[in-house]
Formats: sequence, C-alpha cells, structure tokens
Amino acid sequence: MALKRLFNRISVKVKLMLIVMIAVTIAIFIAAALYTLKDRQDFIAEQQNELIVLSDVIGQRSSAALMFQDNKAAEANLASLSPKKSIIEACMYLQDGKLFAEFHPVSGSCPDLPATPDDKTSIKNSQVQIIISAIRFNQRPIGWIYIAASTEEISKRLRNILLASMVIGFIALLVAMLISWRIQRFIVRPINNLKLITHAIAKSEDYSLRAPHETEDEIGDLVTTFNRMLNTIQQTNLRLSDAVAELKSAKEATEHKAISAEEKAKAVHEFFAGMSHDLKQPLSAMNLFMDVLKSEKNEDKRTQYIDKVHALALNLSQMFSDIMDQAKIENRINKVKLDKVALKPLLQKIVQEFDVIARDKKIGLRIHVPDCDVLSNASMLERIVRNLLANAIRYTDKGGVLLAARRRDGFIDIQVWDTGIGIPADKLTAIFETFTQLNNPDGKVEKGFGLGLSIVKKLAGGLGHCIEVKSRFGRGTLFSISVPEVEPPLPMLSIVDDWQHSTGGDSLIYIIDDERAIAEALLAVTIAWEIEAEVFCSIAELNTYLAGNPREPDFILTDYTLSATETGLDALELIETHFDAPKPAVVISGETDPKIIQAIADSGCYFLPKPPDLNRLWQLIEDIRAGRSFSA
Repeated sequence: MALKRLFNRISVKVKLMLIVMIAVTIAIFIAAALYTLKDRQDFIAEQQNELIVLSDVIGQRSSAALMFQDNKAAEANLASLSPKKSIIEACMYLQDGKLFAEFHPVSGSCPDLPATPDDKTSIKNSQVQIIISAIRFNQRPIGWIYIAASTEEISKRLRNILLASMVIGFIALLVAMLISWRIQRFIVRPINNLKLITHAIAKSEDYSLRAPHETEDEIGDLVTTFNRMLNTIQQTNLRLSDAVAELKSAKEATEHKAISAEEKAKAVHEFFAGMSHDLKQPLSAMNLFMDVLKSEKNEDKRTQYIDKVHALALNLSQMFSDIMDQAKIENRINKVKLDKVALKPLLQKIVQEFDVIARDKKIGLRIHVPDCDVLSNASMLERIVRNLLANAIRYTDKGGVLLAARRRDGFIDIQVWDTGIGIPADKLTAIFETFTQLNNPDGKVEKGFGLGLSIVKKLAGGLGHCIEVKSRFGRGTLFSISVPEVEPPLPMLSIVDDWQHSTGGDSLIYIIDDERAIAEALLAVTIAWEIEAEVFCSIAELNTYLAGNPREPDFILTDYTLSATETGLDALELIETHFDAPKPAVVISGETDPKIIQAIADSGCYFLPKPPDLNRLWQLIEDIRAGRSFSA
C-alpha cells in the first residue's frame, strides 16, 4: 500500500520513465536467461558430439593396438587428447572389461567399465560429461574407449554472459531513459498545458482561455472536449451577462425617465462646459497660426504653419463629431471611456476562442485584419464582435465564416461574413429588437434569449459605431461595424532648428503651455516679432532649465492650466523665487470661471482670453520694452 501511495504521488512524467525502464529491465533479464539456457544446451550438445567424434577416431586408430595387445600404442593414441583442456581422463578397455590403457592429464584412475555398456553410452552431470564407445574390428567389438570431459567451461561462459548482459542492460537503460525522456514530452506537455489552463481559469475565471490543440490522439480528443466544455460555459456566462445587462439597462432606462427636465438641462450644460476648455485649445492655436501666416514670408515655414492649422482643424472636427455622438448615448454608456484599441490582437483572440466551435461544426473560420488602431472601448467592442461571430457560426452549417476589417474614409469596417441561412429582407430591422429570434419561434431557452443583436445595437449606438446588415435569404449574411481609425501621429515639425528656443532681439520671453500646438504657435509669433524666446511644456521642464543659471526673462507668457494639479501661477511663483524678483506676465487661458480670472488679477498678471488678441499682446510687450508701467 505504501508503494502504491508513493506511485500515485509521483508525476506522470516520472511514471512514464519508470514504466519504460522497468519494462526494459525485465525484457533484458528474460532475454539473458533464455540466451544462457540455450547456450548451455548448445555447449553440452556440442561437447557431446565432439567427444563422440574423438572416441570414434581414437577407437579406429587403436583397433590394431588392441588386436596385438600393444598398450604403448594405445596410450599414445589416448595421449593425443592432451590439447583438449576439458579432457579429465581417457581409458581403453578390452572386450572383457579389463583396463588396457589410460591417460590422465591430472592425477586420477580409470573407473571400472559398466557391466553391459551400450554401443554408445553418454553420461553427464553438473560437472562431467562421459562418452563410452565400442571399438570394432571388421564390425566385431574388440574393446571399449572411455572419455570424460569437464563442463567447467559452461560456468565461465555463464559468467561472461552475465557480465555482457549487465553492460548491455546498463546501456539499454540509458538509451531507454533518453528515449522515454524525449517521448514523454509529447504525452506530458499537452497534459501540463491542460493543467495550467485549468489553474488559470480557476484563478481568473476567464472562460475565454483555451488549451492548445497539439495532437490528434486521445489526449487531443481530451483537449478538444475540454475546450468545447469551456466554450459552453463561456456562452452560458455571456447569455447570463447579456440578460443581466438588459435588465440593468431596463432599470436605468426607467430611472432615466424619472429625471426632471431641469436635471437633464443641467447635465447637458455641465457636459458642454466641460468640453469648452478642450475646444478653445485648438481654436486658440489656429488663430495664432493664422495671424503669423499674415506676415510670414518664408514659404517653408508657411507650409509648416498651414499643415499645423489643417491638423488642428481635423482635431477640432473630430471633437465636434465626438460631442454629437456623445449626445446620442444613454446615461450609462455616457460614462464609458473611449480609447485607442489595437484591433488585430483583439479580433485574433476572439477567433481563437471560436475556432473549436467552427471545427466542431466542420465549417471554415478565417480572419483577414490589417494592423491598425481604432477609437473604441475594448471590452464593449469585443462583446459586439463576439456576439456577431457567435451568431454567424450558429446559423452556418456549411461553407464558412470570415472576420475581416477594411479601411474606408478614415474608418475601419469590421465585417462578419457567413454562408448561413440568411435573413429575410422584411426581418432585417426586427432582428435587433429585444427577445427576437427568427429560428426560435417557441422561445426555447437552450437556443438563447434573443438578446445578442439587441445588445450589439445598444453597445454600438453607445460607442457611436454605425452597424449595417446585408443578407440574401438562404445564401448568407454580412454584418458591418464602422469604427473610427486612430491615425498614426504625424511627425512633429520643428518651427525652428532648435525646438523650444529662438534667437534674435534684445528681449527674452518665457513661453509656458502644456499644449504643444499652442506653444509652437506662440513661438512662431515671437520669431515673427524678432523676440528671443524659451518654451516650456511643463513646470518640470521649467525647473530643469532654471537649475542651469539661465538668462533672466523680461516677461512671461503662460497658460493657466498646466496639469491636473499645476497652474501658470505656480510657474510664475517658481520664476519669481529663482530670480528673487517678480516678472511681468500675461496669463492666456480659456477659463471662464470668474474666481480664476480674479485670482489671476490678484497675482498682478494680465489676463488674455483664448484665442488671444495679438494686437493687444504686442501692445503689452511694447509697453514693457518702453519701460511703461505694466498693470493688469
């Protein structure tokens, strides 16, 4: 029992190696035993045949000696056996059994002849083999020859066989160990992968994980069955999640209807107030660049400024599109954060999850997606595609399903093609309604709740993604979701060779703004006005610059909001502390809060709203240059 418990505790890898090694050891032991037994029998038979031949030869040579009673000749014939080391003794007898001649390589004496020996008599035991043969003359027996040989050679051969068997067995065990070590990986690795996936699922409760399918044997069938079970669990979990989401959505919709018109107006006001600052940033930068373009003569710089204005206009247009989309989203979707999503890895993960289902139905599942980024919410977009792909596979019995993505006018169309049963033209709208299933008129639960496409519609609408469906009844269906593509950032063009620094003129301005587009525009203004400037995009950059004993500025242009916790007034305080004197400063900001504007005035700074009036800004700079008093 103890041995059984120990065997049950060791790993499958060690068990396989032990089984192979034990089997090889037993096989070698049996082979060595059989070989030893056969070798012993062959040796005894061979020795017996040899003794018979020797007795016949010596008998023929000694027949004359017996006839003439020449025992000297007979002993000489017997002595011819001396080269045979196994011969113990050889004796020759007369017809009546009387000893006639003898040969003893070692001390000893001939035994008495048996009373009635056969023509050929063979006697053998564990140590000696004896042959007694008749000597004939003209077919008449005239005497007997007796030869005894030792079988000690068998013991020597047995020792050699055992030694050879041990060497061969040791080498065979090494080879078996190496082979079993190599082979067991193909058996143990899929089992270990299955174990790791099981632990990962138990820990994270992520039922989208799948065990890799590596073999086509019983273990491969086990992996396929395990993945199919995971898919069933995942689909059930998703159905429950969809049902809960639908119930929650219904509850929120009911609560939303209870909100008064005044509260809705307040929410809209807060939404647009929050967007005002971001909208003023590109507007301010565009105005600054447009003013610079009026007087800029350098064509290269004009091209750079025009490109930047164009980029800012595109950003502004995207902001307005986002605002319009946000206005259509329900309150719960309104809180979802849109971010850059790497599309190809997301869709590859989903296809990998559904591969086992497609293979189980014996239909093709292919993916064709370029490397691109889209603006969406990863989890919600994943839910949309997963629901569409699940429907496509569920209603496709032959042919296949294709998940593709194509670029179109700044968007990525995520498309799910199938060769399934199709949708009647008069049902293309109804399929998105809650609890609608065209192939489940009885409403059986095992066929789903009819929530998939209604959830897809709500999620797509909440994210601002357009969804389209085209179908030919009996031929197949195409679902397409249009998602904005996140264009790769354009390389930032330096306005001057040494970014954040311009030379020229006697005055020095510090420009501080966390928006690089605004900072570049203000730098372009100073270049046009032939004023030397240093530009900083954060207080950290300013602090690093001040640590190098820089030139003292004549005046400062700064944005108010530099980060979530830092303002332009903090930057002014840092500069004043470093140079131990206040500096004339203009705070340029899109803020409209009277408290903030009053705080700027209390600090002794002048306030210019975004976009700034460049004529007014130039007038302020001229006043400072002329030594006129600077007053907010």
